[in-house]
Amino acid sequence: MRPDSPEAHQNLGRLLFYKRDLDGAIAEYREALRLRPDSAEAHDNLGKLLFAKQDLDGAVAEFRAALRLKPDSAEASTHLGSVFFRQNNLKGAIAEFNAALFLKPDSPEAHTDLGLALYSQGDLKQAIQEYRAALSSNPNYADAHLNLGVALATQHDLEGAAGEYRTALQIKPDLVEAHMGLGSALLGSGDPVGAIAEYREALRLQPDSAEAHFNLGLALRSLHDLDASTAEFREAIRLSPNFDEKQKSLQPEPRPKASKTRPRS
Repeated sequence: MRPDSPEAHQNLGRLLFYKRDLDGAIAEYREALRLRPDSAEAHDNLGKLLFAKQDLDGAVAEFRAALRLKPDSAEASTHLGSVFFRQNNLKGAIAEFNAALFLKPDSPEAHTDLGLALYSQGDLKQAIQEYRAALSSNPNYADAHLNLGVALATQHDLEGAAGEYRTALQIKPDLVEAHMGLGSALLGSGDPVGAIAEYREALRLQPDSAEAHFNLGLALRSLHDLDASTAEFREAIRLSPNFDEKQKSLQPEPRPKASKTRPRS
């Protein structure tokens, strides 16, 4: 590798990211930017790595640098919106997602993340519209089907929600959140046996999920299997003590999902 080649450092940074060496990847992108400070792509990718490391202020700085260099980058606006969303700055997040959609109206990621921000504000009708717009652009976008399912479940349309979760799982069978959501929709529709199967599959994929153990406990309790139910509740509390408070509501809660960001190849 040529030590004075910014492209070589970016390529190595991407390789290290896929090997889950975030610190190494960050170091390579910083070196690429030392050699070529005006690379919008390198700033954007460094921002995504810092976001993955939970350095939200650092990520904001890099995404803003990318936008100063390339104001028409819909991707950088979407990524900046994702950081604002994580910081609970919904107004800022919505503004950035809308900016991204002005530049790239058919972006399924921007529509999905805008829908998530609107959902978090309680605007279910508009959130559903954004998720459907995302799916109009990309019918195979599993996260949009998942989030649409969550929004429909929140509106008590459990049949519609179950359909979206199933579609998400056809596209991405290991999507834990979709198994959880489908389990909750089935449990709410009076099918605890089906719910148990979905929660067990979620636990196969993510054994340390306190929420899956808790929801499995609810389903088992509905079948009057009190010993197994109690064991699942105890495991949920062992994994996450705050589930002792959630148990008082005795309701499974589906959760939407933000789109993922990763360095571009």
